[in-house]
Amino acid sequence: MSRMGFHVEQISGFDRVEALLRQLPAKVARKEIVSGLRKGAKVIADDARSRAPVYAGKERPDRKPGQLRDSIKVRSARARSGSVGVNVITSEGWFIGDEFYGAFVEFGHGIGRRSAEIVQLQRATLKARKKKDEKAISKASEALSRADSRARVRPHPFMRPAFDARKNDAIAIINREIGQGIEKAARELGGGVT
Repeated sequence: MSRMGFHVEQISGFDRVEALLRQLPAKVARKEIVSGLRKGAKVIADDARSRAPVYAGKERPDRKPGQLRDSIKVRSARARSGSVGVNVITSEGWFIGDEFYGAFVEFGHGIGRRSAEIVQLQRATLKARKKKDEKAISKASEALSRADSRARVRPHPFMRPAFDARKNDAIAIINREIGQGIEKAARELGGGVT
């Protein structure tokens, strides 16, 4: 599964923004960064909602049309050692919550039960990815491809295309919003940020 994202360093003029943020109290700077990131991610979430497939089959008590689309949200990421971030996710995330199937729609999936051999090969692939061992990843992935002969449901991506289509817009919004947030915070603190 690939991760979608970009680093704040990719925002044009980030060096100046970073210098200005360092002049603000940490709590205020963090608030302005998260606010800017949320507004940028909202553009991607809106696009993903427009691309998400909507159930059009026979009415069922456990599924309502647009449930997957309506579950797409912008959430704060778990902070690690002072970092901040936001995620565009379905419900509570990939493979969890009522809309767990969003990941299956996005990435495709096999039909039927996985054999013990397939499960073992999937675990070996994940272990190799964690170690970032390219040779082991390739070997495990090839073995998995040969062993998994189950029928497949093709992926119908909606999140990745939304990210690819709108990431530059999101970066521009993040840049603008953080800059405006810094200026506003500096005025409210009664000092000048230079």
